[in-house]
Amino acid sequence: MAGVHSVKELQESLNFERADESERDYALALASFPKISWEGHCMYCSHCEPCPVKIDIASVTKFLNLAKSAKNIIPETVRNHYELLKSHAGDCIQCGTCEKRCPFGVKIRENMKEARKIFGL
Repeated sequence: MAGVHSVKELQESLNFERADESERDYALALASFPKISWEGHCMYCSHCEPCPVKIDIASVTKFLNLAKSAKNIIPETVRNHYELLKSHAGDCIQCGTCEKRCPFGVKIRENMKEARKIFGL
C-alpha cells in the first residue's frame, strides 16, 4: 500500500474499511483547508481522457510543465520521455472533448498548442 511505512500504519489504514459513515466523512476536514483554487491547474488525474486521437493528455501536460519550469533549456530526459509517447500534442484535433471533462477547467487545447511549439511534435 502506497505511503505505508509500518505494520501499525497499515492497520490504521485498513481500519477505514470498518469505520462507520460518520467516521468516513472527510467533509469537515476538507472544509478546513485553506481556500485555494486549483482552477486551471492540471492535477494529472486523467479525467480528461479518453482522447479521440489517443493522446495521453496528463503526460503531455506533465512534460510541458517540466519543460516550462526549466526555462531556456529543456532537459534531455524530459524531451526523450515526451518523444516516447505514442501520440503527441501535434496530433491534437482541437475537439475540446477533454476540456469538457476536466474538473479543474484546464485549457488543454492551449497546452497542446504550446507543447507542440516547445517539443516540435
